[in-house]
Amino acid sequence: MTKLDKNEKVIDIFKNNYKNLFKAEKIVADYIINNPNKVTLMSVKEIANETKVSDATVVRMCQHSGFDGFYQMKILLLRDIGEGNQNDIADFQDKPIEFFLNRKKSLINTINKEDNINNIKKLVSKLLDSNITLIAATGNTLPVALDLEFRLNRLGIKTFTTSTNERLLNYTSNLNENDFLITISKSGLSKNILKVSDIANNKNIKQACITSEINSSLSENSDITIFSGKLYNDINDSYNGLESHIGEFIINDIIIAFVASTKHNKNQLLQSQQLEYEFFSSLKL
Repeated sequence: MTKLDKNEKVIDIFKNNYKNLFKAEKIVADYIINNPNKVTLMSVKEIANETKVSDATVVRMCQHSGFDGFYQMKILLLRDIGEGNQNDIADFQDKPIEFFLNRKKSLINTINKEDNINNIKKLVSKLLDSNITLIAATGNTLPVALDLEFRLNRLGIKTFTTSTNERLLNYTSNLNENDFLITISKSGLSKNILKVSDIANNKNIKQACITSEINSSLSENSDITIFSGKLYNDINDSYNGLESHIGEFIINDIIIAFVASTKHNKNQLLQSQQLEYEFFSSLKL
């Protein structure tokens, strides 16, 4: 595999490595070279559809060119383009709170679509009808899964998650058709989560995904797709260390609000609160 020089422009990397690519990979490279701005807003699935190749071919082309994968390539491509960097920095330095508040409002507006809300309602309905719900997430998305797991259990919904990939695979293997899987991946590209999703599909387990890439392979695997929102410069945020999972946490809030509003869970909520009260009272803090 070609050794990556991060100081070299992405387009130049593709051109210099072009002769080493396979025929299908060259089609993808040509598309990126000719449409760099457009590609920064596209997912693997979208590029695969445009170039009529498989998702795997898109990822392999990036790897054969020296990148860790598609996502790293896209981050470095946006760095090269320098989309909106200076304006964003100036706005932040002048009014930091207003800057973030406006961005979060814009993000929420991308979430607040009728189809998306209806899909959240479908997810909640499946939650209430399932025996056990497993929430799968890895890396810096794991706190989103832990948050949702804790709050659902407070409402009487039997929910599990884990920070260990091996346990996640074991838990998924033990699910049955009365159970439910929720996967969370902002990019929809996480290999570990896709593996979990594939296992669930093979076992006919109903599943929903929470992602900002609704055309990803993870979304394709899922019965229900929840869009967690997306801003034009999300990838730029990743490059600058400003990536946020606020969209996924907002989805958690909406799910919890729907579950808590159902009559089904009023008794469970009261029981959970009573147990917490008795426990902390016994500590005499």
